[in-house]
Amino acid sequence: MRSPNTLLWILLCLLLGPLTAHAQDPLDIRLLQYGTGNVFRPGEITGIEVELTSRLATDASVWVQWDHETTDGDVISYGRQLALSPGQPQSTWLYVPLPPDASLETQGLIRVREFKDGRPERDLGVYQFTPIVASPRLIPRDTGLIGVVGTRTAGLEFYEKSSETVENVSAHSEPTALGMVAVSANLPDSWPGLRPFDTLVWTNAEVELSPAQEAALIEWMERGGHLAIILPQAGNPWSLGAGENGPLGSLMPGSPVINETVPIMSVLRDLTKRSPQIAPAGSMPAYVFRDDDGTFDVAPSSEGWTAAWTLGNVGTVAVQRPVGRGHLSLVGVDLASPSLRAAAVKRGVEDPPTIEHVPEPDVFWNRLLGRRSDTPLSRSMKDLREQERLVRTGPELRIVDDGLIMSETDDIEQVGGGLLTAFFLFIAYWLLAIPVSWAILKSQRRLHLSWFIFFCATVIFSVIAWVIVASSRESAVHARHLTVIDSVHGQDQQRAISWLSLFTPGYTDHELVIEGDGSDLILPWEPSENRLSGFPDPRQTTVDTTGGLNRLVIPSRSTTTPLQIDWRGPIAGTSWGDLLRMDPQRPIHVVRDRDGQATSLRGSIISKLPGLLEDVQIIFVDQQHAMPRSPESIDGEITSWIEPDDSGRMERTGWHWALSDDLPEGGSLMLDSLKLDDTSTLQRSFKAKYSDHRNQIGSISNPMNAGERRRALEALSVYHQLEPPRWIRPAGKTRDVNHAITSRSIGRELDLSSWFSQPVILVTGFLPESQVPLPLRINGEDIEKSEGLAMVRWILPLQDPPGKTGSSAAGR
Repeated sequence: MRSPNTLLWILLCLLLGPLTAHAQDPLDIRLLQYGTGNVFRPGEITGIEVELTSRLATDASVWVQWDHETTDGDVISYGRQLALSPGQPQSTWLYVPLPPDASLETQGLIRVREFKDGRPERDLGVYQFTPIVASPRLIPRDTGLIGVVGTRTAGLEFYEKSSETVENVSAHSEPTALGMVAVSANLPDSWPGLRPFDTLVWTNAEVELSPAQEAALIEWMERGGHLAIILPQAGNPWSLGAGENGPLGSLMPGSPVINETVPIMSVLRDLTKRSPQIAPAGSMPAYVFRDDDGTFDVAPSSEGWTAAWTLGNVGTVAVQRPVGRGHLSLVGVDLASPSLRAAAVKRGVEDPPTIEHVPEPDVFWNRLLGRRSDTPLSRSMKDLREQERLVRTGPELRIVDDGLIMSETDDIEQVGGGLLTAFFLFIAYWLLAIPVSWAILKSQRRLHLSWFIFFCATVIFSVIAWVIVASSRESAVHARHLTVIDSVHGQDQQRAISWLSLFTPGYTDHELVIEGDGSDLILPWEPSENRLSGFPDPRQTTVDTTGGLNRLVIPSRSTTTPLQIDWRGPIAGTSWGDLLRMDPQRPIHVVRDRDGQATSLRGSIISKLPGLLEDVQIIFVDQQHAMPRSPESIDGEITSWIEPDDSGRMERTGWHWALSDDLPEGGSLMLDSLKLDDTSTLQRSFKAKYSDHRNQIGSISNPMNAGERRRALEALSVYHQLEPPRWIRPAGKTRDVNHAITSRSIGRELDLSSWFSQPVILVTGFLPESQVPLPLRINGEDIEKSEGLAMVRWILPLQDPPGKTGSSAAGR
């Protein structure tokens, strides 16, 4: 028997053991952000910021990794090398694709390992965590995300508040959330950390960007991101006019002039639907990029700049330009100014509020960001309900989810053929081994041989099955894909998003590489409908994110691996072929009348695609509406809701044509025959094609066919320009009109809606049974066998119409 002192000593060791081990831990690991701005959305690549503090006696080179388990049970360790000094906290970013069912309780594992001779070795620290330790915000997959860099939201918070459903009625096709990045230091050091955001709006954060952060912002815009910068009332933090020496200097315009005496009232006319109850008498400064007569212009059209906002008698105070497939916008009025909002919301003590947010998103931000949804006052729906004008019949919901991708990438014919062969082989085996052999043996009175015959039949059919499997087994790499290719006229590089189902033979590792500058992504893709158990032999691979995420080692078991690729580079340099090109003999231009209104298009597009382009569509986006949205007036009294004709309207005029003829390889698409009449207006055409409840896109109970999948891809391409839900019943109407809206949980990176904020021509179409149009190599060789659907989208930015420099509500 042990003495009491011995038992006390053992108890003391047990109690102090964990504390002693922690004290001797060579470093501390702390989770700072789970997603940029501490916001994340399941099913997407997400960046986490971690902080490491070394307790080692000397400087050390370490390897920090985030272990990600795939659906196959394999582990991909996404990591990077880091230098640590004793006692000095060092933060770094890691990027990993989250599963579609990720939650605040999903387990995460970070390992810090000693780095020697160019490879990670023993563990120095292991941190197992759940996201909830960082108090992040989880955004559902069907919710959009706008990022704000700063602490002021400039009215954008009303996108989120107004998207809430009231009495089963909503003014938005999808909810929108805001992700707040309070200071620029919290921005990631690589563009995948920005990928979840539809838009970033820089309000009042200090402009302190590291070279890596600046490169991340530019790459994110090149791939479709929209960065809108609100210039402050004082100072020049973006160093406009300093050329490439300032932040984002290679993209910035010249130095604008400052008008110090712009009346606040003239500014508010373009920011709110209702005039302030007490008219403000003061003024505020504004940066002017172009004057009214064209003698001053620091954002010339020759560099791609277009006017986004013009104030009468002041000039153009907001401009934007394409950056690759995305946009950069500059707003020369401090929309985040507290004094501007205070002047707008000032009212009498007994008066109900008529302005709640400045700017009102559906008045200003819709024009700049390419959106349509209303942002009604908090009391609008209540007032409409009392007037019996609130729509009671909800829209038919169309869901675009992972099934869209799976339907195009799954090799149904091969799998179905294998299952059918196995079924008939089993039936033949069962018939011969049991009833047929039994009947024959019984007729011959040799039933004592039944077990021997059964054994022989089993052996024979096993050999037959083995021969069939061996002869039909795939021995070459092949892929099925769905790829969307974007080409902006005048730019050498294209952007492509591709989902692949990649078959790799054998039981070994295969290295997959997408050729480019190293900024591309190859990610394991995990559909929510395919939560299968993993293989019994899990394997581990490592990805060095310092060199990019364009390489991935795939552990093969003669199975298919679902992947997603985000690539940017020159298509013309690949073996696939070329794209749509403007005919140099007939360049495209817009014919206008004396008033500047478009009357026709001229010019041609030549197809250099490697096949027939089907379901060709042409979209022409032109001028902004002259007047902002306004509230409805009944008997001279201004209501709390928007004028029904303005509800959900497009902010620019435009036209849409769906061509009946396909475009052959080498063929020419002439725009001269397109009519700019009321039958082909953009708003009318989109309503008929995507919002008519009789035109199906599919649902859980009714999977999409090939035509509906193409329509779904078209809808994802213009998502924020689809007709929003109807929530206002026109006066005198007692019945609601049936309509449909589209909900998406995938394909946000396909949205071209930001292009609807400027003059542009878009051409889209489909190449069926196309090879993978990407420079994708496996084990150093091209993928020789591939087929799938390629969607081609050609973008032609247009200049502002002569004499037109954006909208102004000065006449309202």
